[in-house]
Amino acid sequence: MMKRKVQCPKLIKTVVVKKARKMTEAEIKSAQEQAQKEDRQRKVMDGIAQHPERHILAPLIFNRMPANGFVDALNVLAPRDGQPNYDDLLPFYDCRKILAKFGEEDPTLKSIRARCKVLEALFFLYLSKIKSIFHPVQENPISEMLSRAFCFTRNRAFSVLKGNRDRFGGVNVYSYENTSSMDDFPETLQNSLEEWKQTGVRGAWFHVSGAQTTWISHLISAGFEFHHAKNDTAVLTRWLPEDESSGIPEYPHTYLGVGTITINAKNEILVIKEKVRFYNNWKFPGGYVDRGENILDAAVREVKEETGVQTEALGLVGFRHVLPQKDIPFPPFKCADIYAICALRPTGDETIVRQEREVSEAEWLPVDEFLEKGSLHNTHFLNAYLKAKDQNVIISPHDFSMKYGNADRHMLMYFNDILDSSSD
Repeated sequence: MMKRKVQCPKLIKTVVVKKARKMTEAEIKSAQEQAQKEDRQRKVMDGIAQHPERHILAPLIFNRMPANGFVDALNVLAPRDGQPNYDDLLPFYDCRKILAKFGEEDPTLKSIRARCKVLEALFFLYLSKIKSIFHPVQENPISEMLSRAFCFTRNRAFSVLKGNRDRFGGVNVYSYENTSSMDDFPETLQNSLEEWKQTGVRGAWFHVSGAQTTWISHLISAGFEFHHAKNDTAVLTRWLPEDESSGIPEYPHTYLGVGTITINAKNEILVIKEKVRFYNNWKFPGGYVDRGENILDAAVREVKEETGVQTEALGLVGFRHVLPQKDIPFPPFKCADIYAICALRPTGDETIVRQEREVSEAEWLPVDEFLEKGSLHNTHFLNAYLKAKDQNVIISPHDFSMKYGNADRHMLMYFNDILDSSSD
């Protein structure tokens, strides 16, 4: 027993010394490098575990990619604010610049598809540049995390409905631009709503037509409401911020019509009586302004259609604004109505060719007679025009344009001007 006690330490000592003598300088250097690599690995993982925003990484590990935390999550891996430097993990990459680059190329893909591209770039960069840190790469938890996040983000990128962002923070989705099947639509809609909420979309507008009208029941279930419908398209909307009242504007609620004062050289005014009417007074020719039509152009058109007389516009006399009332059926659909009175003059043959469909009578009536027999609110405007004419003033349009982004925005601005003396 004593012999073994004495020999054992010697044996151990001999073996240790003998092994140490067999290590070359290259082996020592290799062992040191391996220890450094392991130390870097430990620092990376410890740094993530101790980082104050480490909770951002948890969704990544479980295949979730929160929109608002994406840049922060990548910066946790490569912080630039005095935290431990992990340039070995993400060299030469600034994820914020990458996000901005992809967002500028295609704003509609700015969020999730841009993140997909960033993750893809980071993941493959990691595999090609950093695989010497961990052996084997497949067992590296960071590599696995990025791989999972990339795959999840890539799959989800193509399950978000295509939409056009507007300057008010809304997104417009047109059903004909999306090919989601009826079976896939509920999930795609939910992914889209989640994505839009996380990326700051405020109002969602769905323009649904054709075969995709089957979406409507799912949109209603998801909190959407009908906004309006025109021809074969229904528009549904939903306000997304939960802490704000809805900022979605109502569908246009005001009609715009024109009435016309046309006086010839004989001091006669062109007037009509309608077939469908509430009273039997003489009134100004006129009607509604068409889509894309200027007010004064509409006035000239309406006179031509109802009386056959060709005219040209002098300016605007004034307008009447009517709000809906419960006891009066006009304007329809609970809309308001603006009736703009336009001054015109004949430019040629004054022979009347009455429109059969809407007009029962049309005449050149002496101005004084119309002031006695005309519709009361029409005579108010006629008196206003006669007074303005005496003062040689009229509200006339003036062309104006201003820059709107890269485009020139054209408009007509109406204000008082000198009445053309040739109209007398």
